[in-house]
Amino acid sequence: MKKRFPRQRHNRRCPGLRPAGIAALVLPLLTAAPALAQDDGRAPSLPDSMAEEPPPPDRIQTLEDRINELGDRLRESEVAAQKRVSPLSWNGYVDFGFFVPLGNGGAGWVRDAGNMRFPEYQNYSWTFLGDILATAVNTRGEVADLGDAPGVTRFDSVNSNGAASFILSEINLRPRYQLSDRAIMRASVNFVPRTGSDFALGDFVDADVGELEYLLTADGKTSLFVGKTMPVFGIEYKDRKSDQRFGITPSLTARYTTGSQLGLKMRSKLFNDYLILAGSVTNGSSTIEISTSTARSTRTTARP
Repeated sequence: MKKRFPRQRHNRRCPGLRPAGIAALVLPLLTAAPALAQDDGRAPSLPDSMAEEPPPPDRIQTLEDRINELGDRLRESEVAAQKRVSPLSWNGYVDFGFFVPLGNGGAGWVRDAGNMRFPEYQNYSWTFLGDILATAVNTRGEVADLGDAPGVTRFDSVNSNGAASFILSEINLRPRYQLSDRAIMRASVNFVPRTGSDFALGDFVDADVGELEYLLTADGKTSLFVGKTMPVFGIEYKDRKSDQRFGITPSLTARYTTGSQLGLKMRSKLFNDYLILAGSVTNGSSTIEISTSTARSTRTTARP
């Protein structure tokens, strides 16, 4: 037995119902796609024509003119600042300390009386052992005591006789005057207060530098010095002053390399100051004055 199903009837009055529904679904999907593309976090790029377009020539010229104007103003302000600075400047220090001699009355030598220590020198009347400048107590190289050598007359500036004492070694003043862009005048004066004896003043003044420096080149690397200048040998003369060095007393080499010289000196700095060439024409050597005066007196300490 066959079973019949009723035939479904289509509404012929609305033949476009299904296509319209499909189109309605597609339209929202198409309109949502650009919205999703805009929300992906990337900024929209500018047109290439604007990136490649150069600035107008008059604008570049204006910027260059302003940069040049600012550079001129900066140079003028630097020149004005240099003019406001005084060409005269002062430097200096006060060297004050305390020392304690250890034995032998502060002297650095002993007399070999009767030639007990050196019998091989029996043909000499006087024989001495030691270093007369070994007991230095300040950067000037002054010793605690020079001792009492026979037949010698010399100035014992400290003369402690082996006693501990405070000492005002020196008062230093270093003026500097800028004569011009390439000429500089310098001086160094030491005021040395000492105790006088036998109706003689102990205080004295020591001028160890009095020079004129002229810069031969614009970069300031080559200079000519005239006057009483620093020596050209060694390196210890650069920090011989008490405010420029860590130690107190000078080394043995400093006796012969740190003394001021009177004459002409030329100096040139090369390879970023790694190499310094210097030469001088002077009256004397670079021995410090205290060693020179002592050397003259000690020549008579040993005689046949």
